[in-house]
Amino acid sequence: MKLLLIIAMVWLLPGCGEEECVPFPVGPEEEMEEFADAALEGAVRATLDQPRGEIREVDLLALTRLEGTEQGIVDLEGIERLGNLEQLLLAGNQVRDIAPLSGLKKLRVLDLVDNRVQNLAPLSGLSELTHLNLDFNGLRDISPLSGLAQLQLVNLKGNEIRDIEPLMRLPSLQWVELSGNPLGGETFNDHLLSMLRRGVELTFHSPEAVVFIPDLRFEKLLRESLGKNLGHLVREDLLSIHSLEIQRSAGITNLKGLEQLHNLQTLRIRDVRLDDLTLISGLSKLRTLELVGARLKDITPLGDLIELRRVTLDRNQIEDISPLSGLERLLEVQFSHNQVSDISPLGALSLLNNLIFANNQVRDISVLGRMERLSTVKFSRNEVEDISPLSGLWTIITLDFSYNQVEDISQLFGLRVANLYCNGNRLTDIEPLGRLFALSQLEFSWNEVRDISPLALLTRLRGVDFSHNQVTDISPLAKLTTLQALAFGDNGVNQIEPLAPLRFLRTLAFGNNGVSGIEPLAKLTRLTELSCYGNDIEEIGVLLELEDLLSIDLSENPLNRNALEGIIPELAARGATVVF
Repeated sequence: MKLLLIIAMVWLLPGCGEEECVPFPVGPEEEMEEFADAALEGAVRATLDQPRGEIREVDLLALTRLEGTEQGIVDLEGIERLGNLEQLLLAGNQVRDIAPLSGLKKLRVLDLVDNRVQNLAPLSGLSELTHLNLDFNGLRDISPLSGLAQLQLVNLKGNEIRDIEPLMRLPSLQWVELSGNPLGGETFNDHLLSMLRRGVELTFHSPEAVVFIPDLRFEKLLRESLGKNLGHLVREDLLSIHSLEIQRSAGITNLKGLEQLHNLQTLRIRDVRLDDLTLISGLSKLRTLELVGARLKDITPLGDLIELRRVTLDRNQIEDISPLSGLERLLEVQFSHNQVSDISPLGALSLLNNLIFANNQVRDISVLGRMERLSTVKFSRNEVEDISPLSGLWTIITLDFSYNQVEDISQLFGLRVANLYCNGNRLTDIEPLGRLFALSQLEFSWNEVRDISPLALLTRLRGVDFSHNQVTDISPLAKLTTLQALAFGDNGVNQIEPLAPLRFLRTLAFGNNGVSGIEPLAKLTRLTELSCYGNDIEEIGVLLELEDLLSIDLSENPLNRNALEGIIPELAARGATVVF
């Protein structure tokens, strides 16, 4: 060191005795050299903010991070003095020998991109390393990395690596970059696939456009779709898949690779967790998409799928459906069992035919008034009180607003609805239904209706259910001679004579009423199912005339001895199931 030389020269000066000494000429203070490589020393001094003077060991040991990117560093000698270093960033230099790094036992992050490193042996003892960047060095052998159990990320792009087997032993590995390496056959056939399937994110260039699917079960499903049991899957294979259905029973947990099915038009995923919708956002040819029970919250990526015609998002955790607002070609939207309260984003979807959003938190349906092509509308189990926006929607065929808070249905007057479900509301007056002449199926159970006389005009009805109301008189039903299914359990009906003309009835249910005589059923020869539990029936001999009866529920009735010992055994002998 120059300092030592100056001290030695002073030490050799002759003594002056008592006479005044003539001082030895000394030049200006010269810079200290602490490291063999001036560029490395410059990086250290810059980090310490100490451009000159002696660097104390205590200061070097205080350093936990050193950056010397593109400083022209060649020699790392002396860096071992930075014993507490945790991050070392030396990209873009000319370092070949990294032996001085072997003593930096606390090093966690090491960046040596674009240097001249070829021997990684000095890194083998750096057990705290978690992030290692060795892109563009000319490496061939990475075996010294095999014992770095804490390593999470390794970048090895642009080297000469053929064998990645040493990486197979790293239990904490999460990300590996291998692009631009001449990877060998065994690496492609075994090592890469094995790492992918244990969840490691890999980037690499594959020969012949080979595609690796991390989830073995997902690969099996794709192979079944393709009818290809052997050989590598290649991009061309995936491009030939146009329809795919993924069920929970398949046991698939990782859908990585789905994003490469660019010609997919129909995708159905049921009860498979889908955390990353970006896997789907690039499938621009999708027309039908079902994501049911996927635990979705944010559907923003779906906004890019402008070719979609049908989307089903049932049983998720969605609150915001605004990403659907720009999908103007949609014909059908379904998002039942979510937490949606605002459906106004659907206002621009003028082509919608079918809209189903049962089990949500919607109160305001005014946006439906602008959807003039709606054919099916279902929003049971929401919080709707006002259905006036539906008035004038002449195209509606099926309407279901069961289990809301609707009291007034006058707005339905004159509609051409064929199937109407309004169970579980607050209805007392069903007079407006009397003008819905196209009705074929009608349900208004669990309301407070007493008078069903408006039904007498609805001669096209095939099925009616008004269970759990307050009806006592069913005489208006006598004119509904085309009825095939009828249910009016839990009312106050005593007489069923009006049922006698209903000779097309196949299923009949009137449990928990006050009926005692069932003789009017004698001519209902097409009846296959009868439920009349909880009445006052004693005699059931008429049932022997109904030869098509397969299922009978007579429980909670005061059946007489003849019924119990004679008729019921005979019905059972004919093959009918009888509950009593």
